[in-house]
Amino acid sequence: MILLPEDYLNSEQMTALQGWMIDKEHLQPGKCLGQGQFGKVFLGNLTMKGGGTREVAFKTMKSKSQSE
Repeated sequence: MILLPEDYLNSEQMTALQGWMIDKEHLQPGKCLGQGQFGKVFLGNLTMKGGGTREVAFKTMKSKSQSE
């Protein structure tokens, strides 16, 4: 799973990644597992569409202005 700021990709790239992106309101970040130049990786919980939660790891990406 990848979380991207809205200004990071153009619309064509966003369309190509739709199957991999999760709306951040469905994620509850927990422990930060690591970070690098482009973002952070968290352990957290994903709220499932049918109810319940699942433990997941996910990556967040910095905005263009933060990574430059």
